[in-house]
Amino acid sequence: MRNALRTFATVVLAGTSVGLMACVVESTPPPPASPPTSAAPAQPPYVEPPPPAPASEKIQWNTADGRPSELKPGVPESFWVWHDGRGQNWHLRTSTTKYLHQFSGWAVPDTGQITGFHLTRADYGDRIRLGTGGISFDYHTMAEEEGFDFATSGDHCVKFDLHIDGANHPDRIFIGHGNVHPQHALFMLCP
Repeated sequence: MRNALRTFATVVLAGTSVGLMACVVESTPPPPASPPTSAAPAQPPYVEPPPPAPASEKIQWNTADGRPSELKPGVPESFWVWHDGRGQNWHLRTSTTKYLHQFSGWAVPDTGQITGFHLTRADYGDRIRLGTGGISFDYHTMAEEEGFDFATSGDHCVKFDLHIDGANHPDRIFIGHGNVHPQHALFMLCP
């Protein structure tokens, strides 16, 4: 064992000395590292996405019963929408794999109000706002799963207007346990 270590050390030292012979060594020490900044850079002001137009597609909200069965780590960029509690407790998630994608849009109760709101994950620069008209959001993420939960006051339609990288992709929107796709990126789930 001792000979093996000595041989290893000789090989490493020989390799190191060859490398040093080919290097130029300067005697000036490197400049001191700058201290870490304590404040994050200022963010640009939040610009709300345009409010959704009237939705022509109405989907029965029992379609949205239960968490989508295909929502799991490693799925490509998608939206996932479901509810529990007779349409009063809603969940919206986004997913990506390894690339950065932009998710934007709205979740708006048709006649009721949002009575509760909870972010599931928030990263620096995420723009998610609860306002009188509903929830607007615009964020970039590489997270496997990100989004929010919200509650509504009673049995009311909820309008969704969902965009990935600024475009409509209804084939990347999954609703409820059955993973149903709407025909359009702007749709309503109604009792």
